[in-house]
Amino acid sequence: EVPVGPFSADLVAKDVSSDRQVVIENQLQPTDHTHLGQLLTYGAGTGASVFVWVSPEFTSIPRRAMGVVSLPPSARCAPGRLR
Repeated sequence: EVPVGPFSADLVAKDVSSDRQVVIENQLQPTDHTHLGQLLTYGAGTGASVFVWVSPEFTSIPRRAMGVVSLPPSARCAPGRLR
């Protein structure tokens, strides 16, 4: 975990090929609004431009919410799926 203000992000990394900050939210259960909020909070707090949300199942409402969130033009939101 990485401190982000009073919170703790699961993982924060840097893409060495582009020098972009990456924030990774790891969720062991199906997606929910709490973890989406955490991902966005950690991303904003670290200045990330790549957001990765790892979960075994992406439920419909958080998936749709990711599509309507206003992120900086350079940001990418990349959900991952564990198998």
